[in-house]
Amino acid sequence: MEPDSPRSTDMSTCDLPVDVIFKSEKSWNHQGQTDHELIGAHKALLAEQSEGFPSPEDVTNTLREPVPLTEDATTLRLLFLFMHSRELGGPPVEILQKIRPEELIKLSKAAEKYMVHYIVGFCRLAILARVKSMPIEAFIYATTHGDSGLADLAAPLTFGEMVNENFSMTPRKAGGVFRREVPDDSIVRWFDFREEYIHLAETILTPPDAHINSRNRPHDCGVWTPYARIVLDGLPTKTMPLAALLGKTGVKELVQGRWDSRQHQEMLGNCRLCQKRAEEWQARVTKVMDFMCTFSGKSITRRF
Repeated sequence: MEPDSPRSTDMSTCDLPVDVIFKSEKSWNHQGQTDHELIGAHKALLAEQSEGFPSPEDVTNTLREPVPLTEDATTLRLLFLFMHSRELGGPPVEILQKIRPEELIKLSKAAEKYMVHYIVGFCRLAILARVKSMPIEAFIYATTHGDSGLADLAAPLTFGEMVNENFSMTPRKAGGVFRREVPDDSIVRWFDFREEYIHLAETILTPPDAHINSRNRPHDCGVWTPYARIVLDGLPTKTMPLAALLGKTGVKELVQGRWDSRQHQEMLGNCRLCQKRAEEWQARVTKVMDFMCTFSGKSITRRF
């Protein structure tokens, strides 16, 4: 099929003639599979901004013989839109905040493939800005690009995306969640990293046992239960949801001050046994925190 008047983008301000037509790959949407689409562009513009497209003199008969590409139509339109808009005052970066995560990742991959370096940079910044809403995609991107800073941000946020897996998560399941794209060594490291958060969650939710008195009974002066309830106020009561919340909120932000605030200390009154129990609880949590690291191995906290 040959279009009568192909356009390069949806930008009505473009008056450059189309001199190359690309044929997109088939794709899927909510209505099913879409067919190939023909998309017009400018050879000179592609050659100027990309190191991956052929030079104009190497491309012939491209109005009658569309050049097939492996990207879908949405990805190609976004790529050409950004390349084109650079000549018209700058790329419409707000689009990167609105498109779906999978579209952003596809655009980034296409920009890398065709070596449109400034679009690669814009995509990386957009992924970084949207990491909380697309942690799985951001983690995949980070681990396949050696981006330790982004990986450190995305890795703990991924826990909340798979909290229903509980303790049954396996490397094979994780590989499926990460779409088989994350390198094996990063999957192994992710499991170790996740285990640190699970261990911290378990430690927070498991206070030390009460002192056993001379009658072989647990000490109970009546102040411990309300004290523990206040310390854990607002936290999930199960391990995996708490681990996910720690990953989302931040360890220090969620934990700091829960044991040593004046309100908490006053609740214990003059009971030295309950005070000692609270100190041990805090010490256990602090010890776990002291050994925790970011995904890339940097210390995430100091004693509080």
